[in-house]
Amino acid sequence: MRRNGSLTARFVALFRAGRGLDPYAERVLDPALRLGLAAFRGIERTGFSLDRISSGLIATTVTRHSHFDACLLAAREAGIDQVVLLGAGFDARPWRFADALAGARVFLVDHPATAALRAERFADLPAPPGVVRVDVDFATEDFAVALRAAGYATDRPAVFIWEGVSMYLPREAIAETLRRVAGLAAPGSRLVFDTWRADARGVPGVLERLGRGIVRAMGEPIAWNPTAEEVAALVTDSGLHLTAQRPANTYCAEANPAMWLVEAAV
Repeated sequence: MRRNGSLTARFVALFRAGRGLDPYAERVLDPALRLGLAAFRGIERTGFSLDRISSGLIATTVTRHSHFDACLLAAREAGIDQVVLLGAGFDARPWRFADALAGARVFLVDHPATAALRAERFADLPAPPGVVRVDVDFATEDFAVALRAAGYATDRPAVFIWEGVSMYLPREAIAETLRRVAGLAAPGSRLVFDTWRADARGVPGVLERLGRGIVRAMGEPIAWNPTAEEVAALVTDSGLHLTAQRPANTYCAEANPAMWLVEAAV
């Protein structure tokens, strides 16, 4: 993994900052992307939406993050007091939702290089109480073992947020991740993640291909884009129960309809 972190993750942070969803996102941007953010804001202040030239990817990533925010808050309202951010990247939810997460344990699981960069960019902001950094090399280590060692309680429900990761992994890695989540999760636990859909047709199909092309140009090609049936089978075979599977444009009309948001439970 590159020391400077995922380029895609930094662009996603730019989108969140540009649309005003995440007040902490700007701090992870390098100088060039900060200039890009200024241009982004200037263009959109004119009334022109950059979604018109991005295949809806900006609205899609912001919608995904916002929907997963809602899933997190719903889990907290249900009394779930463990939060696992798988592939946490530059996720600022522990700071954004410090009040809602008071009393919960929040596990930030990611590669040591990415975790170090996040810590560097957030160095002036002490981590809220209950936040636990879990460094894992996903290629060689079992994140379930690392979570248990970090204090994760397998006898209490948790909400797992696996955002913007699955599409870059091969199918077997997806299946193994789902099995490990199922093995960790006590009854009442929840999981949310996202997928690019292979079975898009017509306009959604065109947008899907354009969106994949943009991501490929940033050096991180999409490796897994399943059908709805494949997602359902993988979730069920892992021991989880599929509770929802909807396109991102269900929640925002401007979002790319080829990205689907998936919810599962134990």
